[in-house]
Amino acid sequence: MDPDIQELKELVRKNVELSADTNRIVRTMRRNARLANLVRIVYWIVIVAVLGASYYLYIAPYITRLEKVYQQTQMTNAQAQEYLQTIGQSLQKVLALPTPPAAKTQ
Repeated sequence: MDPDIQELKELVRKNVELSADTNRIVRTMRRNARLANLVRIVYWIVIVAVLGASYYLYIAPYITRLEKVYQQTQMTNAQAQEYLQTIGQSLQKVLALPTPPAAKTQ
């Protein structure tokens, strides 16, 4: 056989081996990239889930208590204003002096 043909056959065989090896490496890289994306998505889902659960389990009861305290404070403030108005009206009635009759001018 011609040495050039034999050399070409050897080069083609090496090229096929190299292509197969490259294909295997590229497939591994793609699989790893997909797996990394999946892990990243699961990671963020876990973070959001933990934040939501911690809000409902730990923070929400405190916020509910604060809302109740705020409402009670508003009610107390409204009652205090009513008492002050009542006291003011009572004082006006008690301290109300009769107005003198108007002086007649000639």
